[in-house]
Amino acid sequence: MGYLANFECLDFDAARKAKAWLETNISAGVLPLDTYLAFSEDETELLGFIVLEEIDVRVAPEDVPIMQVRHAVDDPRAEKQKAIKLVWIARSESSDRGFGGELFDQALLVALESAACALMVEPYDDKTANELWLRHYHLREPRDGADGWVCLWHAVGEADQTWG
Repeated sequence: MGYLANFECLDFDAARKAKAWLETNISAGVLPLDTYLAFSEDETELLGFIVLEEIDVRVAPEDVPIMQVRHAVDDPRAEKQKAIKLVWIARSESSDRGFGGELFDQALLVALESAACALMVEPYDDKTANELWLRHYHLREPRDGADGWVCLWHAVGEADQTWG
């Protein structure tokens, strides 16, 4: 737990809440969601972390072709598709610029390895949604027909098909 006490996250409300979530759950001895910690090479400093959750989503019919370019959606008419939700992400003030991108890439890799159709993000607020998730990471907004989505999303996988 010492590495967490020394973890100084970036000065954003969402990052502070992510750190508080991690502290609370580590203190309780339970991590209810998949949590990935990134340490310095000498393993003395926590540089950042991501928290992921597997969820089921209904993909809007108009988004199925976008996803299928990167990930085969087994049955586009199926009620539910597997996705990974990025619940928390935080990096330390001492981490290099761009390290948040490495954490995001790790979340994408986990989603890919778990055969998810998308990585989902529920933005902390509108400013974060617009400046970080939509502009910087190029996530997409849910469309009509994506039942219950409040999350932005990023298709998982490398483009390996062509538009037909």
